[in-house]
This record gives sequence, C-alpha cells and structure tokens, in this order.
Amino acid sequence: NVIVVDPRACGLSEGKYTTAGIKEGEDAALWLGYINKKYGISNFYIHGICAGSAEAVYVAAEKPSYLKGIILEGPYSSFYKVILMRTRLQKKPTFPVCLQMALLYRKIAGVDVFGHKPIEYVTKIDVPVLFLCGKEDKSNSPKDFTKIYDACSSKQKKFVWFEHGAHSHLRIVNREKYDSEVIDFING
Repeated sequence: NVIVVDPRACGLSEGKYTTAGIKEGEDAALWLGYINKKYGISNFYIHGICAGSAEAVYVAAEKPSYLKGIILEGPYSSFYKVILMRTRLQKKPTFPVCLQMALLYRKIAGVDVFGHKPIEYVTKIDVPVLFLCGKEDKSNSPKDFTKIYDACSSKQKKFVWFEHGAHSHLRIVNREKYDSEVIDFING
C-alpha cells in the first residue's frame, strides 16, 4: 500500500494553508492509523514530494509499526531554507522578507518553520528510505539533498540522482527510471 501525499491546500487536499509538512504529518499518521485499525492493513509506504517528503519524515520519526518505508522526492532540510532559495531565485532581497514570511507562517498557519526541520527528524528514522533528487532542482540544492541523506539514520537508505527534471517534476521527464526505482524499493 502506497500513500501519495497532497499536503493541505495543495493538489486534491482541502484546507486554506499548507504547513510545510508539519500538520500534514499529523494528518497522515491519523489516516494510516485509522486504516490500520479499521482494516488491519499494516504495510504502508509514504511517497512524499517536496513538503510531502517532510510529512513522510515526520510520520516515520514517530515509528508507527505499520509504516514499512518512505519515498522522498526533493526533500528539504529546512522549509526556511526553501523560502530563502526561492526568494533568491526571484532576485528579491531575503532580509527582512524571508524572516517576515516565516513569522507570518507561524501567525497565520500556526507552524514554526524554524523549530520543525526535517533534517533533525531523519535522525530518528529506522524504516527504509528512498531519496529521489534532481540535479536541476532550483528549490533545494544538491548539497542540501546530500546533507539530509547523510543525516538519515535508516540502515536501509538509497539515494538516486536524476540528471533532468525540475523540483516536483522528476517523474514527468524520467518516468521509466523513476517508476523502476520506486517499484524496486517497495519490492526490495
């Protein structure tokens, strides 16, 4: 069983604000717990893209017995770093704009992007982890991908680089390799 995550206020999910995977992680844990309890299914993988990867990390760090692995596409070490990178890409000043954005995130969405960093939570993961990262990703740096991979405490982890594909678009231009890596990971 695979759960593909649409964070709050994104894709097909409801909600007014996305919370960078923080509250979405709580949502996913509730969904999986409910399905596990009601239907006895105990073999879940979470496949998260961008903020969905943070969500998967937050769930895996809680070590639910029904979680068998996580697939992270374009994971970030800190959402605040993503805000900084995206602001720089637009050639806008990062100070005080990014700090104000983070503070507004806290006030409006109710989450602390400084206090919740996926890189701190990957140190608690013991399920298998597949990292899918693109060299053309402009929202996260390859150095950041490597940092979060190195920090991950899972004994079964795999890192896959894709030469082409922008942030959250790896599968669009790498369908065969992408699907093969995911299938092999789940069947492994």
